[in-house]
Amino acid sequence: MNSQSSPTPRNFLDIDRVTAAYGETQVLHGVSLDVSEGEMHVLLGPSGCGKTTLLRAISGLQPISGGTMTLGGTRIDDKAPDKRGLAMVFQHYALFPNMSVRGNLAFGLRGKGLSRPQIDERVERMLHTVDLTARADARPAALSGGQRQRVALARALVVEPRLLLLDEPLSALDAQIRKRLQLELKRLQRAAGLTAILVTHDQDEAMRLGDRITLMDAGHIAQTSTPAEIHARPANRFVARFFGEANILPADWFVPGLGGHAVVHPTALMPAPDASATVFTADVIDTEHLGALRRVNCRASGEEIRFDFLPASTPLDITPGTRIAFGVRGDAIHYVDG
Repeated sequence: MNSQSSPTPRNFLDIDRVTAAYGETQVLHGVSLDVSEGEMHVLLGPSGCGKTTLLRAISGLQPISGGTMTLGGTRIDDKAPDKRGLAMVFQHYALFPNMSVRGNLAFGLRGKGLSRPQIDERVERMLHTVDLTARADARPAALSGGQRQRVALARALVVEPRLLLLDEPLSALDAQIRKRLQLELKRLQRAAGLTAILVTHDQDEAMRLGDRITLMDAGHIAQTSTPAEIHARPANRFVARFFGEANILPADWFVPGLGGHAVVHPTALMPAPDASATVFTADVIDTEHLGALRRVNCRASGEEIRFDFLPASTPLDITPGTRIAFGVRGDAIHYVDG
């Protein structure tokens, strides 16, 4: 019996050795990146790392000083922003305050040669998709923050762009609305089969939305991987530290004589009552509750260590000032910079 595998996603956007500067300050240093068709690709990193500059360079709003960009096999870095087939959603909505929700959605379609019935059909379909039909005649000032951001997303999606660019579109919303819209954004992107690039500084948002994540550092790419890979196998200490939870310990704690560092996530450590499983002992500094998990903050040989466990599965009396022995599985240790 013949079996057919799923087709491999093809590169849709190719960025090749792109450089960009603000005046005399170089911001992008020969960045090369590919984005597959139909994926949500997240640009992540601290403030000033170049992620927004890269997004603006793709859109044409930021001139580049070197390199090339192609979209679907067509070079775009020499085209004006409105000729690239892109749509962009900003953090601060940028809606037309004097237009209704329906008017905001229709505005971008008027220059596309569509008839009035075609425009109306697309707008009504998009209003239904983002659950704003009941608010179609309201103006932006009468909407909540979450509703305004849904209008901004709908206005970008209704023009059926080849590539959707999202510049921290949810960062101004409160936590509950933000989580709900993250799921909604992912659903809309998948349902439309859109290729999208999202800029964020929020690691949780990147993990939740990204098919792949590119972590940037000072105008360079530190790592591009799936969320699972970048979490389990960070390329270096910068990547491991950016995600904030992993313990970064001397590698020779685990392999005598080995240089570099070992990355161990807090959930991979376990109390080791059996001395044969002990890797090291540490002094308990304090404990904290993380929902169902309990975190123990420790110190050993000058290194801070975090250990997470389910109290029901580890019925130990762990209190500040006590000493505890830890074990760790060898397959849960990832070595970097060695």
